[in-house]
Amino acid sequence: MVEYGNGIAVAPKNTEIASILHFNKAMTHTNLEEWDSVVKEASEAIKINANYFKAYQRRFEAYKKLEKYDEALKDLEKIVEIEP
Repeated sequence: MVEYGNGIAVAPKNTEIASILHFNKAMTHTNLEEWDSVVKEASEAIKINANYFKAYQRRFEAYKKLEKYDEALKDLEKIVEIEP
């Protein structure tokens, strides 16, 4: 996890690589079932790339685990919009 944080620190802001690093960090939090952290990292990835399909999927799953169904529905709608 520290490696992703280091990569994010040195990656140029608002670039594809920074978005991917945030997504990878979200995946690590998924494996640890740290759902709030998954939401945080996936959201950072989405801020950089508003059409990051996998980040929306990951955040959608985390919102479901957190029983935040309104937020999950919004992500599901975006997922369908990106990949009809």
